[in-house]
Amino acid sequence: MLDVLRRGASTWVSKLLLGLLIVSFAVWGIADVFRGFGSNTIVSVGSRDITAQDFDFAYRRELDRISQQVGRPISREQALAFGMPSQILSQLVQDATFTEQARRLGIGVSNAGVADQIRADPAFQTGGKFDRAMFSELLRRNGWTEDTYIVTARDAAKRQQLIQGLIGGMAAPKTMLEATNQFLNEERKVAYVVLPPSVVGTIDPPSDADLAKYYEDKKGGFRAPEYRDFAVLVLDAASITKASDVTDDDVKAEYERQKSRYTQPERRRVDQLAFDKPEDAAAAADRIKAGTRFDEIVKEKNLKPEDIDLGLLPKDGFLDPAVADAAFALAKAGDVSAPVKGRFSTVLVRLADVKPAGSKSLDEVKDELRAGLAKARAEDEVGQRRAQIEDALAGGAKLADIAKRFDMKIVQTGDVTRDGKTTDGKELTGFPEVPRILRAAWESDVGVENEPIAYGQNGYIWYEVSAIKPAHDRPLDEVRADVVARWIAEQTKQRLAQKSVEMVAAIQGGKTIEEVATAAGLKVETAEKVKRTPALPALGESATQVAFEGPEGHVGTANGPNDSRIVLKVTGVEAPVFFAEAEDLKTPAHDLEASVRDAMLDQYLRYSQSQLLGSVNSAVLQRTIGAPTRN
Repeated sequence: MLDVLRRGASTWVSKLLLGLLIVSFAVWGIADVFRGFGSNTIVSVGSRDITAQDFDFAYRRELDRISQQVGRPISREQALAFGMPSQILSQLVQDATFTEQARRLGIGVSNAGVADQIRADPAFQTGGKFDRAMFSELLRRNGWTEDTYIVTARDAAKRQQLIQGLIGGMAAPKTMLEATNQFLNEERKVAYVVLPPSVVGTIDPPSDADLAKYYEDKKGGFRAPEYRDFAVLVLDAASITKASDVTDDDVKAEYERQKSRYTQPERRRVDQLAFDKPEDAAAAADRIKAGTRFDEIVKEKNLKPEDIDLGLLPKDGFLDPAVADAAFALAKAGDVSAPVKGRFSTVLVRLADVKPAGSKSLDEVKDELRAGLAKARAEDEVGQRRAQIEDALAGGAKLADIAKRFDMKIVQTGDVTRDGKTTDGKELTGFPEVPRILRAAWESDVGVENEPIAYGQNGYIWYEVSAIKPAHDRPLDEVRADVVARWIAEQTKQRLAQKSVEMVAAIQGGKTIEEVATAAGLKVETAEKVKRTPALPALGESATQVAFEGPEGHVGTANGPNDSRIVLKVTGVEAPVFFAEAEDLKTPAHDLEASVRDAMLDQYLRYSQSQLLGSVNSAVLQRTIGAPTRN
């Protein structure tokens, strides 16, 4: 068969057909191939492509990281709602920009430098030393190959060199520090008068006509909020744990299984005195035999008791087996061993205390064992119980019926607002994840079967809306007292503000602040060394800000604490002395330097991206994140 095909292919007719086929590929097929080239690229930065695989890998890792932080899986839909795709793409583009610029500038990192960088990473160390097994395990757990990680680490090192070259060692300009010091440390002396609400006298209630008009103007502020009543059913190990179901025989069997856990081996507290030279240890041992106290030698070596105390340990708890053998060979507390050649030095060991071996009886631990068995059984039962509840809901059962059938507790919330306030103003309680259940209940409706909400390690919450009371305007007669109280409060505030403005005008017109205060039956207070921050409690933030709005002699008014009004006059201004090394300027200086560096780096990044960044292939991006494309 193959020979026939070869003979056929050698004829001029076949060659002509093959030629036409090649031409057709050149015209149509090859062009299609080239049009498809790069269809997996989301965006290019210079010579570097950010592919769908690059993005998907970063996207998955970020989803896993956030899921671990919040203790529950984050879906791609939730990530899309949070804006994660754009954040991740922005970070990838930023890294690619700096890496590309580092390449163009010829910045490189040697293999030894990359290796040193990896070895120095604390995440890959055990006991301060690089752990190859831990390195491999962490890469495997995070989906990295060793070659890929090394390439990534090399690129990161190049970016770091570039960034350090751009902004490393950059300090904030002295002028900015001086301005910051002026802002933070300028001190003012202020004379002020506090106008309490009582200074405007008693406000008579409004007439019916005024009250009705005020109510109509402010009706929205007196609306009854929407209330919802819903049922909540919680399934977790704690909710179905029943210690009474665990028999005494079960407890006894569990005790026998875990007996070693309740058996405590003999433990010894040991003092260890180390010597650099074996002959020094031997000389110290001879002195102790001759009558010198162990503690005297400790003192001679300038050591404290805590420096030589190894703690209370079982024999297998000692780091050095030779020391353990010596410690457990001593007969009684106070005995000192002969010199022991340990792992790191020659030591003398003194026995300080002995705790004999012992064990807890069944009676001592039976309650703990019973609770543990009940919890373990409940945890095993959660999955089965969930399936049973889902089946019952699919059959049309209500949560109340399900709770009764399975002897579970159901919470009927009663009327609550969207933010979880009951009709008497208290916070909604009685079940976990209250904020999440509230949000879910307001997205549901009466009669709707809802998916359970997972929480914790193995818990589920079902909810169903029982009733909805829509928000509505309350009639004036129902809220009359509240309307009158609010009208009086607003009138008081307006008159207090008007009086303070009149007092400011009087002071600016030539009267002293003392004269104006006396005329109003008030007294003048004085505040010294006033700074912008922190605000003095007596003045409050608003009045403190007004005190810095003008030069010495400035007069102003502002809201004060406890619904009061403050009239003030700046009677003195003291400019601060600038000392760049002052303690209170260290943090502002650090913040300023960080701001300057960030601004410089941002400008460089913007310029670089204007030269290097291509357009984003939205179709590939949308396909990668699983979002629908728009035509």
